[in-house]
Amino acid sequence: MPAGPGWFNDIFEAKLVFDSSGYTMVKDRIAEVDGVGKNPQMKCFDGKGAVSGKLVIVPPEGREVGHNGVEIILRSYCHLIDSVDTFPGDVVCKKWVLLEAGSIAEPIEVAFDIDLSELDLRDTFDGEKMCFRHMLGYRIVRPWYTFSVRGEEAIAIRNCPPPKDAPPPPVSSTLVVSDFGGVCTLDHGKCSFSADGRLIGSITFSEMQPGTNVAEVALLLGRTEMWGESTGQDATVRYHVIHPTQHAPISADCTLPVDIALAQTGAESGQDGPLPPSVLPLVPVDPDCEKSNAVSVTYWVRVLLAMTPSGADEKTVKKHWSTHPILLLPGTEAGGV
Repeated sequence: MPAGPGWFNDIFEAKLVFDSSGYTMVKDRIAEVDGVGKNPQMKCFDGKGAVSGKLVIVPPEGREVGHNGVEIILRSYCHLIDSVDTFPGDVVCKKWVLLEAGSIAEPIEVAFDIDLSELDLRDTFDGEKMCFRHMLGYRIVRPWYTFSVRGEEAIAIRNCPPPKDAPPPPVSSTLVVSDFGGVCTLDHGKCSFSADGRLIGSITFSEMQPGTNVAEVALLLGRTEMWGESTGQDATVRYHVIHPTQHAPISADCTLPVDIALAQTGAESGQDGPLPPSVLPLVPVDPDCEKSNAVSVTYWVRVLLAMTPSGADEKTVKKHWSTHPILLLPGTEAGGV
């Protein structure tokens, strides 16, 4: 039983109980980073479906306690990894009234059913610098002289429908580097890829000038994680060497085939597996959120050329590159789009 009138302890005991048929269990990345438990899990809901269940509220035995309303709250926010500014602010904050003001004298159960497909949400995203998270909580509003009773639980949401005003996908499937003494062209055929698919195409060298020697050709996949209108950071997530330095330098026109599994890390250390998909831009519209807390994740592909050192610069490796965006879609069993 609570040990006070609400100043030091919650006057109500309350908990969220979810319909067990509405979710699966997935890894909780933030709990894992924070070292909370062994293999921490969280509930995962379909963004085209619903979150349903009940809020169980228990008053102190033998007492009738008043309240000023009961709410269910869905929050989406960015959690920054390895940063003092861990919580930049909510991006989404939706509220639903479960009970109008009144009093509770015995345990009650109040059902809720939230249609996620109508809320213009984005999938949960676990990144290198930023994680986009969702929380479902409740608030039992109490008088001004005490504290509201609150609680929340982290949930994952996948498969959210694209926004009605979604920006068009990138259209350029060719990438050109031309400042190294020749022309290098990557042609990957399309701009939208499945997270467990393949990037297939070719890298062509043409107009190679005498004395031009390319020691290494690499194809990088990276992303820009944004948690504000002008605040974000780049992360390279895949590094594939197409032409290694162990081979003779490229000094004449030629074509290199490209066939990369996007779920594999390549030359860099890391964990294989499908990457989280792109996050289409989301600008806060809810009254309790700052518009500057906009979130987005944009993937890009980069061709990186390392030149063979020569002459006075024999210890300096000059690098040339070019980058453009792609769209990474959720994985499919077939591995292609």
